[in-house]
Amino acid sequence: MLGKKSIITGMLALIMIFSLMSCGKITNVEPGAASSGSVPSSAAAPSDDPDFKHIGLSKFDSTVTVTYARMGDPNVRFAPGHDYENNIWKVEYRDILGIDLKTVWTAEGSQSYDEKLQLQILAQDLPDVFQCNAAQFVSLVNGGMIQDLTKAFDDYAIDFVKANANIDGGVGLSQCTVDGKLYAVPNGSVEPGAYQFLFIREDWREQLGLPVPKTMEDIVAMAEAFVANDPDGMNAYGIGISNQPFETYFAVRGFFDAYGAHIYQWIKKDGKLEYGVVQPEVKEGLINFSKWYDDGLLDPEFIVKGSYDMSQEAIGGRVGIVAAEWWLTTWPLPDGYRLGQNWKAYNIPFAGSNAEKKYSARAQLSGRYVVRSGFENPEALIKMCNLFQVRVIGDKYPANVYRTDGEFGFDGLSAFAPTFGPDLNDIAQKNITKAIDTGDASYIKTDNEQSKYESALGYINGTDADNPDIFSTNFMWWRAYYGPESIFAMMSKMNENKMFVLDEYYDPPTETMSELEGQLKSMAEEAINNIIVGIDGVDAFDKFVADWYANGGEAWTKEVNEWYASK
Repeated sequence: MLGKKSIITGMLALIMIFSLMSCGKITNVEPGAASSGSVPSSAAAPSDDPDFKHIGLSKFDSTVTVTYARMGDPNVRFAPGHDYENNIWKVEYRDILGIDLKTVWTAEGSQSYDEKLQLQILAQDLPDVFQCNAAQFVSLVNGGMIQDLTKAFDDYAIDFVKANANIDGGVGLSQCTVDGKLYAVPNGSVEPGAYQFLFIREDWREQLGLPVPKTMEDIVAMAEAFVANDPDGMNAYGIGISNQPFETYFAVRGFFDAYGAHIYQWIKKDGKLEYGVVQPEVKEGLINFSKWYDDGLLDPEFIVKGSYDMSQEAIGGRVGIVAAEWWLTTWPLPDGYRLGQNWKAYNIPFAGSNAEKKYSARAQLSGRYVVRSGFENPEALIKMCNLFQVRVIGDKYPANVYRTDGEFGFDGLSAFAPTFGPDLNDIAQKNITKAIDTGDASYIKTDNEQSKYESALGYINGTDADNPDIFSTNFMWWRAYYGPESIFAMMSKMNENKMFVLDEYYDPPTETMSELEGQLKSMAEEAINNIIVGIDGVDAFDKFVADWYANGGEAWTKEVNEWYASK
């Protein structure tokens, strides 16, 4: 997936993950027409849109060829006639901007992409424009391998993009800046997000007459009932976690929030910053998770299964409760809906001695768009970012051409998708819910919201219940995205009530982080998994903490606190 990811602004159905399907012949249709499996022809630069009068959306005098490396999604489902090389974005880069974007290599998934890019960095063989992670960004700047984009951004970023890039107070841009020079464009916002939720088989809960969960004791009792009754007859276990505790889905990471443990971020403690995974609250969580394992509430073989493996177990009817980010509603849960499963999201209840009662929230960029040193047209990157922002974040253009038609995602085909700016999902959730609650459609502000409103009504009125594909789509619009108990409604409440603990470190990686973060993360993964399954006792956590500090954690903590003091 992707998924990636935080409430990333404008990410509505950014990545729709299903099985790969073949693509057909390209034909032209007018933008704004219903998606019919064909790639739309280029829309002319609108004469009434002032953004297109800016130099940042002007066409190069002669075609500029730009090489590019793509992070592919190994599970993406393309609309017929579309693929990464045949889509509206490639057409408009060429026809509106005069850019011929050439993909020189593709790697499937973020891990493969990062590994491939790292090899290219070492070989000093880089495409003209590309995305990099935080550690690679530091290496590229220090090695003089990427350009200072300060002037290009100042001159070519349209006002809309500049305003959106500063909507978080400039935090995202600061993570792309070194010694006062801008070396990258952030590819997302850094507002509080990336919350974990519990996703529960609501049909199982209702079938067994179990109460709506309000405490961790309720969750444990529910898991016990799921195991004892095995509602789908598939030898169910109650709670699904993988052997990847830091993952964003089907991982124990979310359950740690219940115990006040924020395992993947820096927290304030006694006036300094400390890393979450080595704090005492983690031990309390491990005591409980180990008991769940002993009581048969976890898959006895989870230690050899990754998060993707566990997702397939869930759709196969063997899992009743999981922790994950919001995008689980886009994949894999729709596959479950089509099989008659009913998943519902809940806030993770707090437990034990947790007096904080707040959820982990990330405020770091997931990636940065950069330009290699020596490329003569760095403004090409800025122009492509401008185009995405206008077409998608601006909400003035047809969703079923530039975003999604409800089944296929089109914004995810864009090479550059800087999704910073106002939270369109939050705005749409409030507008659509008001319109349905009051019966007053005037609350609907845009054509894009109108289509979502109609889909939500389809679910509420039950007019599509006999069609699993339509039902799963409309189910998501209302229950998952825009209804009063939806994911976005919960996230809005969490943000408004400041129910979060932010990761306090948000600059590019320190020297130790760049060198040793992977090693320290592996140490933590092994310690967590071994304690849960009983290979090691809970007291082994204390030894892990000592080893973590001795093998780079102490140096990393020192560097982070030097940065913190400077801020």
